[in-house]
Amino acid sequence: MKKATKKLIVSAIVLVVVLTLATATTYAWFTMDDEPEVEGFDVNVTSVDGLYISLMPENNGDPASTVKGALGTFRAYVTGEEVIAAIQAYNNGVYLDSETNELKTLTHGTTADGMIFTAPEGVKEASDAETNHYTFRLYFYSTNEYKVKLNPDVSSVTSIPGGVAPVAAWADGLSYEYGSWDDSEEQFVTEQKEFDLGDSITADAKDAVRIAFKDGSTTNIWDPNPNTGFVDNTADGNIAFDYYNFVSKTDLVLGEPMANTVTAEVVLTTLTGSQTAGYFGYLDITIWLEGWDANAFNSILNDTIITNLIFKGEVEVEG
Repeated sequence: MKKATKKLIVSAIVLVVVLTLATATTYAWFTMDDEPEVEGFDVNVTSVDGLYISLMPENNGDPASTVKGALGTFRAYVTGEEVIAAIQAYNNGVYLDSETNELKTLTHGTTADGMIFTAPEGVKEASDAETNHYTFRLYFYSTNEYKVKLNPDVSSVTSIPGGVAPVAAWADGLSYEYGSWDDSEEQFVTEQKEFDLGDSITADAKDAVRIAFKDGSTTNIWDPNPNTGFVDNTADGNIAFDYYNFVSKTDLVLGEPMANTVTAEVVLTTLTGSQTAGYFGYLDITIWLEGWDANAFNSILNDTIITNLIFKGEVEVEG
Protein backbone atom coordinates (compact mmCIF):
# COMPACT_ATOMS: atom_id res chain seq x y z
CA MET A 1 0.00 0.00 0.00
CA LYS A 2 1.31 3.45 -0.85
CA LYS A 3 2.73 5.45 2.04
CA ALA A 4 2.33 9.19 2.47
CA THR A 5 4.18 11.49 4.83
CA LYS A 6 2.20 13.70 7.16
CA LYS A 7 4.12 16.81 8.23
CA LEU A 8 3.01 18.85 11.23
CA ILE A 9 4.60 21.74 13.08
CA VAL A 10 4.34 20.40 16.59
CA SER A 11 6.30 22.61 18.94
CA ALA A 12 7.87 26.02 19.31
CA ILE A 13 10.67 26.97 21.68
CA VAL A 14 11.69 30.54 22.35
CA LEU A 15 14.92 31.14 24.25
CA VAL A 16 15.91 34.66 25.24
CA VAL A 17 19.50 34.94 26.44
CA VAL A 18 20.95 38.22 27.67
CA LEU A 19 24.76 38.31 27.69
CA THR A 20 26.56 41.23 29.34
CA LEU A 21 30.20 42.00 29.85
CA ALA A 22 31.35 43.86 32.93
CA THR A 23 34.07 45.81 31.11
CA ALA A 24 34.49 46.15 27.37
CA THR A 25 37.82 44.98 25.97
CA THR A 26 39.44 45.04 22.57
CA TYR A 27 40.10 41.37 21.93
CA ALA A 28 38.15 38.67 20.18
CA TRP A 29 35.87 37.28 22.88
CA PHE A 30 37.36 33.81 22.94
CA THR A 31 40.66 35.29 24.10
CA MET A 32 39.47 37.77 26.71
CA ASP A 33 40.20 37.84 30.43
CA ASP A 34 36.81 39.26 31.43
CA GLU A 35 33.75 37.07 31.02
CA PRO A 36 30.14 37.85 30.18
CA GLU A 37 27.40 37.18 32.69
CA VAL A 38 23.97 35.86 31.89
CA GLU A 39 21.61 38.43 33.35
CA GLY A 40 18.43 36.83 32.01
CA PHE A 41 17.42 33.51 30.50
CA ASP A 42 13.74 33.57 29.62
CA VAL A 43 12.29 30.52 27.94
CA ASN A 44 8.81 29.91 26.61
CA VAL A 45 8.21 26.37 25.40
CA THR A 46 4.89 25.44 23.83
CA SER A 47 3.53 22.58 21.74
CA VAL A 48 0.54 21.74 19.59
CA ASP A 49 -0.79 18.84 17.52
CA GLY A 50 -0.32 16.16 20.17
CA LEU A 51 3.35 16.65 21.10
CA TYR A 52 3.99 17.38 24.77
CA ILE A 53 7.10 18.60 26.53
CA SER A 54 8.72 18.09 29.92
CA LEU A 55 12.00 19.01 31.61
CA MET A 56 11.52 16.42 34.36
CA PRO A 57 12.55 12.77 33.95
CA GLU A 58 10.46 9.86 35.16
CA ASN A 59 10.13 9.62 38.95
CA ASN A 60 11.66 13.11 39.33
CA GLY A 61 15.16 11.67 39.03
CA ASP A 62 18.42 12.94 37.55
CA PRO A 63 17.65 15.63 34.90
CA ALA A 64 20.33 14.03 32.72
CA SER A 65 18.68 10.61 32.98
CA THR A 66 18.07 8.69 29.78
CA VAL A 67 14.76 7.29 31.01
CA LYS A 68 11.55 8.74 29.65
CA GLY A 69 10.05 11.90 31.03
CA ALA A 70 7.65 11.85 33.95
CA LEU A 71 4.22 11.37 32.40
CA GLY A 72 2.47 13.63 34.88
CA THR A 73 4.73 16.56 34.07
CA PHE A 74 4.17 16.69 30.29
CA ARG A 75 2.20 19.67 29.11
CA ALA A 76 2.06 22.19 26.28
CA TYR A 77 4.63 24.58 27.80
CA VAL A 78 7.41 25.01 30.32
CA THR A 79 8.46 28.21 32.05
CA GLY A 80 11.75 30.08 31.96
CA GLU A 81 12.35 29.35 35.64
CA GLU A 82 11.95 25.63 34.96
CA VAL A 83 14.50 25.75 32.15
CA ILE A 84 17.02 27.57 34.35
CA ALA A 85 16.48 24.94 37.04
CA ALA A 86 17.01 22.21 34.46
CA ILE A 87 20.28 23.82 33.33
CA GLN A 88 21.44 24.11 36.93
CA ALA A 89 20.61 20.48 37.69
CA TYR A 90 21.90 18.94 34.46
CA ASN A 91 24.95 16.69 34.84
CA ASN A 92 25.18 16.89 38.63
CA GLY A 93 25.16 20.66 38.91
CA VAL A 94 28.02 21.40 36.50
CA TYR A 95 26.36 24.73 35.65
CA LEU A 96 25.81 25.78 39.25
CA ASP A 97 28.28 27.95 41.17
CA SER A 98 28.45 26.32 44.61
CA GLU A 99 29.30 29.63 46.30
CA THR A 100 26.55 31.79 44.77
CA ASN A 101 24.03 29.01 44.02
CA GLU A 102 23.44 30.68 40.65
CA LEU A 103 24.22 29.77 37.05
CA LYS A 104 27.95 29.90 36.36
CA THR A 105 29.28 32.79 34.30
CA LEU A 106 29.28 32.06 30.59
CA THR A 107 32.74 32.27 29.08
CA HIS A 108 34.52 31.34 25.86
CA GLY A 109 34.74 27.87 24.34
CA THR A 110 34.70 25.77 21.22
CA THR A 111 33.90 22.13 20.46
CA ALA A 112 34.83 19.40 18.02
CA ASP A 113 31.83 17.19 18.71
CA GLY A 114 29.10 19.39 20.20
CA MET A 115 29.52 17.64 23.56
CA ILE A 116 32.94 18.47 25.02
CA PHE A 117 33.75 22.19 25.13
CA THR A 118 37.26 23.57 25.57
CA ALA A 119 39.27 26.73 25.05
CA PRO A 120 41.90 26.77 22.28
CA GLU A 121 45.51 26.17 23.22
CA GLY A 122 46.99 29.38 24.57
CA VAL A 123 43.59 30.77 25.57
CA LYS A 124 42.42 30.96 29.18
CA GLU A 125 40.25 28.00 30.21
CA ALA A 126 36.99 28.42 32.09
CA SER A 127 37.44 28.58 35.86
CA ASP A 128 35.41 26.70 38.45
CA ALA A 129 32.93 29.58 38.55
CA GLU A 130 32.48 29.64 34.77
CA THR A 131 31.07 27.51 31.99
CA ASN A 132 31.43 27.82 28.22
CA HIS A 133 28.00 26.51 27.21
CA TYR A 134 24.53 25.77 28.57
CA THR A 135 22.76 22.45 28.10
CA PHE A 136 19.37 21.17 29.16
CA ARG A 137 17.40 18.02 28.34
CA LEU A 138 13.99 18.37 26.71
CA TYR A 139 11.70 15.33 26.85
CA PHE A 140 8.98 14.64 24.28
CA TYR A 141 5.78 12.62 24.58
CA SER A 142 3.08 11.92 22.03
CA THR A 143 0.46 9.39 21.06
CA ASN A 144 2.07 9.47 17.59
CA GLU A 145 5.37 7.84 16.60
CA TYR A 146 6.88 11.13 15.52
CA LYS A 147 10.23 11.76 13.91
CA VAL A 148 11.19 15.14 15.37
CA LYS A 149 12.99 17.63 13.14
CA LEU A 150 13.91 21.28 13.31
CA ASN A 151 12.20 23.58 10.84
CA PRO A 152 15.17 25.86 9.99
CA ASP A 153 13.17 27.89 7.47
CA VAL A 154 11.05 29.43 10.23
CA SER A 155 13.38 29.00 13.21
CA SER A 156 15.64 31.95 13.85
CA VAL A 157 18.35 33.51 15.98
CA THR A 158 18.37 37.30 16.15
CA SER A 159 20.21 39.76 18.35
CA ILE A 160 19.75 43.29 19.63
CA PRO A 161 22.93 45.41 19.91
CA GLY A 162 24.05 45.95 23.47
CA GLY A 163 25.91 49.21 23.01
CA VAL A 164 29.51 48.05 23.41
CA ALA A 165 31.84 50.07 21.23
CA PRO A 166 33.08 48.19 18.14
CA VAL A 167 36.76 47.54 17.62
CA ALA A 168 38.80 49.63 15.17
CA ALA A 169 40.52 48.44 12.01
CA TRP A 170 44.23 47.95 12.62
CA ALA A 171 45.49 48.83 9.12
CA ASP A 172 44.53 50.37 5.78
CA GLY A 173 43.16 48.31 2.92
CA LEU A 174 41.54 45.48 4.90
CA SER A 175 38.92 43.47 3.02
CA TYR A 176 36.66 40.67 4.31
CA GLU A 177 33.60 38.83 3.01
CA TYR A 178 30.35 40.09 4.51
CA GLY A 179 26.87 38.67 3.95
CA SER A 180 23.45 40.29 4.25
CA TRP A 181 19.88 39.94 3.05
CA ASP A 182 19.00 41.92 -0.07
CA ASP A 183 15.30 42.83 -0.12
CA SER A 184 15.32 43.81 -3.78
CA GLU A 185 16.85 40.51 -4.88
CA GLU A 186 15.05 38.52 -2.15
CA GLN A 187 18.17 36.53 -1.33
CA PHE A 188 21.38 36.64 0.67
CA VAL A 189 24.27 38.42 -1.01
CA THR A 190 27.99 38.53 -0.20
CA GLU A 191 30.28 41.49 -0.75
CA GLN A 192 33.80 42.51 0.17
CA LYS A 193 33.66 44.92 3.11
CA GLU A 194 36.57 47.36 3.07
CA PHE A 195 38.23 48.95 6.10
CA ASP A 196 40.96 51.52 6.59
CA LEU A 197 42.92 52.23 9.74
CA GLY A 198 40.60 53.32 12.57
CA ASP A 199 37.32 52.32 10.85
CA SER A 200 34.75 50.67 13.13
CA ILE A 201 34.29 46.91 12.75
CA THR A 202 30.81 45.94 13.90
CA ALA A 203 29.54 42.41 14.48
CA ASP A 204 26.37 40.79 15.84
CA ALA A 205 26.07 37.99 18.38
CA LYS A 206 23.46 36.18 16.28
CA ASP A 207 26.09 35.40 13.66
CA ALA A 208 28.35 33.59 16.15
CA VAL A 209 25.65 31.45 17.79
CA ARG A 210 25.68 27.66 17.41
CA ILE A 211 23.13 25.17 18.74
CA ALA A 212 23.69 21.44 19.19
CA PHE A 213 20.94 18.83 19.32
CA LYS A 214 22.18 15.57 20.84
CA ASP A 215 20.22 12.31 20.70
CA GLY A 216 22.23 9.55 22.36
CA SER A 217 25.53 9.34 20.48
CA THR A 218 24.30 11.43 17.54
CA THR A 219 24.85 15.19 17.57
CA ASN A 220 23.61 17.63 14.94
CA ILE A 221 24.85 21.22 14.77
CA TRP A 222 22.79 24.19 13.64
CA ASP A 223 24.46 27.36 12.39
CA PRO A 224 21.41 29.63 12.21
CA ASN A 225 23.02 32.53 10.33
CA PRO A 226 25.73 31.25 7.97
CA ASN A 227 24.94 33.90 5.35
CA THR A 228 25.03 37.08 7.45
CA GLY A 229 27.83 39.02 9.10
CA PHE A 230 31.42 38.04 8.42
CA VAL A 231 31.03 34.73 6.62
CA ASP A 232 34.60 33.50 6.06
CA ASN A 233 35.81 31.36 8.97
CA THR A 234 38.98 30.17 7.21
CA ALA A 235 42.53 31.15 8.11
CA ASP A 236 42.72 33.39 5.04
CA GLY A 237 39.55 35.35 5.75
CA ASN A 238 38.62 35.30 9.46
CA ILE A 239 38.57 38.94 10.56
CA ALA A 240 38.25 38.28 14.31
CA PHE A 241 41.17 35.86 14.18
CA ASP A 242 43.34 38.31 12.24
CA TYR A 243 42.44 41.06 14.69
CA TYR A 244 43.44 38.95 17.68
CA ASN A 245 46.79 37.95 16.23
CA PHE A 246 47.59 41.58 15.42
CA VAL A 247 46.58 43.02 18.80
CA SER A 248 48.10 40.24 20.91
CA LYS A 249 51.21 39.95 18.71
CA THR A 250 50.85 36.17 18.59
CA ASP A 251 50.45 33.58 15.88
CA LEU A 252 47.58 31.48 17.23
CA VAL A 253 46.64 28.62 14.90
CA LEU A 254 43.04 28.94 13.76
CA GLY A 255 40.60 26.22 14.75
CA GLU A 256 37.57 25.27 12.70
CA PRO A 257 33.94 25.59 13.88
CA MET A 258 31.79 22.50 13.50
CA ALA A 259 29.93 22.41 10.20
CA ASN A 260 26.18 22.78 10.04
CA THR A 261 24.38 19.44 9.74
CA VAL A 262 20.79 20.50 10.40
CA THR A 263 18.38 20.73 7.47
CA ALA A 264 14.61 20.48 7.28
CA GLU A 265 14.95 16.76 6.57
CA VAL A 266 17.41 15.76 9.30
CA VAL A 267 15.77 13.68 12.05
CA LEU A 268 16.91 14.91 15.45
CA THR A 269 15.18 12.17 17.44
CA THR A 270 12.54 9.50 16.88
CA LEU A 271 9.94 8.85 19.56
CA THR A 272 9.70 5.22 20.60
CA GLY A 273 7.11 3.25 22.55
CA SER A 274 3.64 1.94 21.82
CA GLN A 275 0.14 3.18 21.14
CA THR A 276 -0.89 1.93 24.56
CA ALA A 277 1.87 3.55 26.63
CA GLY A 278 2.68 6.44 24.29
CA TYR A 279 5.85 7.43 22.47
CA PHE A 280 8.80 9.13 24.15
CA GLY A 281 12.13 10.72 23.27
CA TYR A 282 14.48 13.47 24.36
CA LEU A 283 17.08 15.91 23.08
CA ASP A 284 19.99 17.54 24.83
CA ILE A 285 20.03 21.14 23.60
CA THR A 286 23.24 23.17 23.91
CA ILE A 287 23.68 26.85 23.06
CA TRP A 288 27.02 28.64 22.80
CA LEU A 289 28.88 31.44 21.05
CA GLU A 290 31.52 29.86 18.81
CA GLY A 291 34.92 31.31 19.63
CA TRP A 292 36.39 30.54 16.21
CA ASP A 293 33.59 32.33 14.36
CA ALA A 294 34.62 35.39 12.36
CA ASN A 295 32.04 37.48 14.26
CA ALA A 296 33.43 36.60 17.71
CA PHE A 297 34.44 40.05 18.92
CA ASN A 298 33.99 41.24 22.50
CA SER A 299 31.57 43.86 21.23
CA ILE A 300 28.86 41.19 20.76
CA LEU A 301 28.77 40.29 24.44
CA ASN A 302 26.25 42.92 25.48
CA ASP A 303 23.86 41.84 22.73
CA THR A 304 20.51 40.29 23.53
CA ILE A 305 20.15 36.95 21.76
CA ILE A 306 16.65 35.76 20.86
CA THR A 307 16.43 32.15 19.73
CA ASN A 308 13.23 30.79 18.22
CA LEU A 309 13.32 27.04 17.62
CA ILE A 310 10.36 25.51 15.83
CA PHE A 311 10.22 21.72 15.65
CA LYS A 312 8.09 19.64 13.33
CA GLY A 313 6.97 16.06 13.77
CA GLU A 314 6.58 13.69 10.84
CA VAL A 315 4.86 10.36 10.86
CA GLU A 316 4.33 7.99 7.96
CA VAL A 317 0.72 7.03 7.42
CA GLU A 318 -0.67 4.61 4.90
CA GLY A 319 -2.96 6.09 2.34
